[in-house]
Amino acid sequence: MKFRNLVAAFTSFAVVAGVSIGAFSASAVAPNTGYATYTAAVPNGADGTVSMTAGFGNITYQSLGSSSVTIPGGSSAIQPMTTPFAAFIGLSSSGQQYINTKMTTNATATNTYRFLHNTPNNGKWAFSLGDIDAERLTITATKSNGSAATAAEIGFQSEYNYNDPSDPTTHLSVTQSGNSVVVEDASCPSSCDTVGIAIWLKPTVSLSYISIAAFGKSGFPVYQTWFATQYKAVSGDVDPFQGTPAVNPTPVPPITLDLIDIATNEIVATTTSDSSGNYSFPAVYPGPSGTYQIDATGPYGEPMGGPIAVPATDQNGAVVIPTIIAPAEYEVSGTVSNGQGDPTAFDVEVLNGSGSVITQADVQPDGTFVIPFVPPANNLQLVVVGPQGETSSATALNTTGGNVAGIALVAPSRLAVTGLSVSVPLGLAAFMLLSGAVLVAVRRRFRH
Repeated sequence: MKFRNLVAAFTSFAVVAGVSIGAFSASAVAPNTGYATYTAAVPNGADGTVSMTAGFGNITYQSLGSSSVTIPGGSSAIQPMTTPFAAFIGLSSSGQQYINTKMTTNATATNTYRFLHNTPNNGKWAFSLGDIDAERLTITATKSNGSAATAAEIGFQSEYNYNDPSDPTTHLSVTQSGNSVVVEDASCPSSCDTVGIAIWLKPTVSLSYISIAAFGKSGFPVYQTWFATQYKAVSGDVDPFQGTPAVNPTPVPPITLDLIDIATNEIVATTTSDSSGNYSFPAVYPGPSGTYQIDATGPYGEPMGGPIAVPATDQNGAVVIPTIIAPAEYEVSGTVSNGQGDPTAFDVEVLNGSGSVITQADVQPDGTFVIPFVPPANNLQLVVVGPQGETSSATALNTTGGNVAGIALVAPSRLAVTGLSVSVPLGLAAFMLLSGAVLVAVRRRFRH
């Protein structure tokens, strides 16, 4: 068994400014549409996370007083494109997650949503509350400056029936006063049959919190919550042959692309190019030119030039980035001389200037090796590694001039393994010397 410590990084190409984001990662996976995805914690989903479109910023939520919070997959309660909410987002909610909040009669379930970053204030996002009948909802919000949002700023838009969007009947009483929006079916609990009745809200100011207090009026009420944004796809391609004419006729491995929010210097989404060089960020929160940039790195983390500006994402259609030219990757080949049996027991590793292994190749039965993708650098080294971690002396490697062939390496001796000393008791050593025996101290070295 060979001991390897492959480090999939060649150089550090960019440093993203540290942002305190609680439990979230700067590279959290974003939804593939404008609709949010949800993760509920157990028990009963009392708290969880809401993952929003790349560039919007994620959300945490806490539910107090609810009997349970669940996350249906979007196959039963569906907002079709004929509803004002889905039309605003540009996509039906079919197959999209939402939150179900349940409570009991005379109980209040309060869901508080905390935005990881204060919400954008460009009118490109909204939230919807559905199946409002046996509960009274009181909606409040906190602005980014810490003050309470007014009812008008909370942004109530309209009531509608997602089961029958053509139904013009008004079922709900909506009171917008002071710092709250209160919504309920005034005929309930005497008559609670308004299945599919929903409202949608589009805040007009930047928010840090939204709170929804639901008071159960009859039976075991449940209501639904959708968060969603308008969105655009950002896509492009990588020339996998490093330009025309090709530097290397073999396509390079996938290129990593990070979508950066320029305002926060935060990675909001990460993807890789496919075997044809294509890549896509399928859902990016709309913003003007200068909102985002793309940083691309090669297979071993090598930089690929300066950041790539992303054009404005608030126009119609997808945003297409010009072709990115892949970095030059060169081929290194040679032979390994081995007097200790099967050459395939060895491999050849490439070390960068810091001594980290960036790639490797197995030695073939005829003693040859080929390493196809080695970045250009003048401070690389080659070492041969044996089955127990024994290593040869390092051979300098310079790939700045292109492919390097005909390198002759020598496999390490089994006795060249160091790091483990074999000690002999003094009495035994004296006995062996008196007996005319030869004492050999062997030191074994294992690579870590």
